[in-house]
Amino acid sequence: KSVFAGLLLFTIFVVLQAKLVPTPFGLRPEICVTRGLPSGSHIEEIEEGILIHHPTGEKKLLPKHQECIDYHNEWLANGGNNRTHTVSKDGEVNGWLDYTGWYPPSSDQVVSFTGDYLVPGNPAANNGQVLFYFIGTQNNGGSTVTILQPVLTWGNGLNGWSFASWNCCPAGQQQESSPIQGFGAGDTLSGSIVSDGSTWTITSTAGGQNTQLSVADASRDFDWVDVTLEVYTVTTCDEFATGPMTFSNMAVTVANAGQVNPSWQVTNPNTCSGVLTVSSPSDITIQF
Repeated sequence: KSVFAGLLLFTIFVVLQAKLVPTPFGLRPEICVTRGLPSGSHIEEIEEGILIHHPTGEKKLLPKHQECIDYHNEWLANGGNNRTHTVSKDGEVNGWLDYTGWYPPSSDQVVSFTGDYLVPGNPAANNGQVLFYFIGTQNNGGSTVTILQPVLTWGNGLNGWSFASWNCCPAGQQQESSPIQGFGAGDTLSGSIVSDGSTWTITSTAGGQNTQLSVADASRDFDWVDVTLEVYTVTTCDEFATGPMTFSNMAVTVANAGQVNPSWQVTNPNTCSGVLTVSSPSDITIQF
């Protein structure tokens, strides 16, 4: 009994001490997030952990961390994939805020999702808040939910806007490609998530720059697509981006039916008079 109690206390201590960092799929223990992988890196989950194949040919093993697996499983069990947000007593907003999603027919699976991003204006106030805008696809029917995303980000350790490709969550871990910058309000970016049957490639493009990750398919069936704004440590309305953030020219392809027109299921506006507008199956705007 005393040994069990000691282990329980130790586990609680570790969880409480873990530093959680913002990602575009929830807050995660810092040890579970690998940022800035070289563009072109390939990610493969193996028994020992996550094997990163660098474009130079070098291989690097990210060892399994049981706390990452446990955290991800507990996060899912407690509704992490319900795509909700929290508001603290002092008004701080964290989580998925405005989004829309679509499930293809149950007999079909997503094989690609592409679209353009119109960069909105900078927030009027910059107080360390993090804004994530993305298109994404998830395998919600899988035993362990994962997501692939080209993500436009405000902040999160960088100044201003950045664009990167993200993969979550083999062995409960998350990977980001090396972010690209040098663009701003009014610029149009392109994001794509494409499968060739054995590998998924997530590409984030801004002008002549692009940053990319590829991920082993691992027999996952991706059965949901979404367009999302996710935020962290937002405390006032002027910390949101100004003007419209428009996703346009979006195209979803599924295995059997080819290119389809999603019937987007829209969430209600959540805060600060935010509006998500579906203009067509290929055009969606989020504005505050």
